[in-house]
Amino acid sequence: MPVVLSHRDLREGQVLVHFPESGRSGGGADSRPPAVTFLDVDTAAHADPCLDAANLLAHLDLALVRGAAPAALRAGLREGWAVCGHPLLDSQPQRLALWRTAARLRLVAVHAFRGPVRNLTHWIGCRALR
Repeated sequence: MPVVLSHRDLREGQVLVHFPESGRSGGGADSRPPAVTFLDVDTAAHADPCLDAANLLAHLDLALVRGAAPAALRAGLREGWAVCGHPLLDSQPQRLALWRTAARLRLVAVHAFRGPVRNLTHWIGCRALR
């Protein structure tokens, strides 16, 4: 599998999307695409293409379990992947599932030092976002 440039810690709070203002220059919708900015790129490196997608899904799973996942964010992600397709979800589902489980294990370990891990260990193998 080829490697790609990877964020390595991608989660919902590290992606900023700026949509151009419409109607600023004489009316009509602005046809420019949104600008996307990634934050916290100090650990970026070449990695498996499934790593970032799996890490993002694991972070959204954790937010869902904790009751903090923005419904619009989850719905938007699912809708975007359904409309545009996602090569990793379509062609590498087992590889993506493996990286997602690894990310969940890492998150349980990280959160074990931040307080009780109850309600986290059961979701390591669940499929909260399908």
